[in-house]
Amino acid sequence: MITIPANLPEKLLPLAWMLGNWRGYGAWLPAGPQALGTQSLQVLVHEEELFFVWQWQGANGFAQPQESAQAGSAKLTPVGNRFARWQRLQVQAIHAETNPVQLVFTATDLVPPQSVATTLAEDENAAWPTVEELATWQSGREWSGVMVPPRGQWQSLGAGEENADTTLVLPGASTVAPEALSANQDEAENPARDYALAESFGTDGSGGRIRMFGLVDSELMWNELAFSAKRFTELTAAGQSLGEDDLVPVATGRLAQVDESLVDLRKPWKEEK
Repeated sequence: MITIPANLPEKLLPLAWMLGNWRGYGAWLPAGPQALGTQSLQVLVHEEELFFVWQWQGANGFAQPQESAQAGSAKLTPVGNRFARWQRLQVQAIHAETNPVQLVFTATDLVPPQSVATTLAEDENAAWPTVEELATWQSGREWSGVMVPPRGQWQSLGAGEENADTTLVLPGASTVAPEALSANQDEAENPARDYALAESFGTDGSGGRIRMFGLVDSELMWNELAFSAKRFTELTAAGQSLGEDDLVPVATGRLAQVDESLVDLRKPWKEEK
C-alpha cells in the first residue's frame, strides 16, 4: 500500500509509488563469487528531491529469477560481504502533455564524508545518516534519465577520478578485486566485454552505466549494465550505437515493499506461510 506524504511536492507525485522501503534479492557481479544476494532500497523525500539508500548482502543459496521477492529471499542465507550506496534524484521537467506523463530527471551518486564512512565501516551499530545529512553530501557519478511511471531508465557516461566508486563496504565484508568479475560470466571470452568490465570498474570511474527499472506485478524489477564510455564516444562520433557485445551485466534485483523502516539484511527474510 502506498502512503503519499501530505507535503509531497507536486512534481514528485508521479514518483510516489517508489516511496518507502523495499526488500528482495538479485545479483551484483562486483561481489565476485558471492554475486547472488539480498537487497534493500529505502526511498526518502527531502524538500523537492528523492534520496535512495541501497544495501546489498552476500548470501548462500539459490533463487530463480521468476520467484517473488519474498520467496526468493527466503531461500538465501546472509553471509559475507555487505555494501551500501546512496543516491540523489531531482526531477528536471514533467511533460504532462504526453500520454502517459513523462518525467526527465538527473541523479548523482553521493559520496559519504570520510568521518561518516569510517564510522559506518568500523561500527556495525552506528546510526545511519538521516536524509537531512544526505542532502549535504558531495556528488559523485552523474546520471540522467527519463521515466514514464512506473518505468524508467537511468544512464551515465562515467565520473571523474575523484568520484570513482562510492560504494561503502560495511563491517564484516571484504573487498573483491575487479578481476574476480569475469568468474561470474558464463560466456566465452569476449574482448569487448572484458574491455568494458575493466574500464567500468577501474579506479578512474570512467565506465558507463545503464539502469532500467519498473513495477511488475507490484514488485520493483531492475537491472544495470556497464559499457565503455570511450567506445560509446567513438561509436557516436561514427554515427553508430552500442551493440549487445558492448553491454556487460552488472546487477539485477527484484524487490517488494515492506513495513520495515530500514531493512537489516543480515537477518533472513522468512517466507510467510
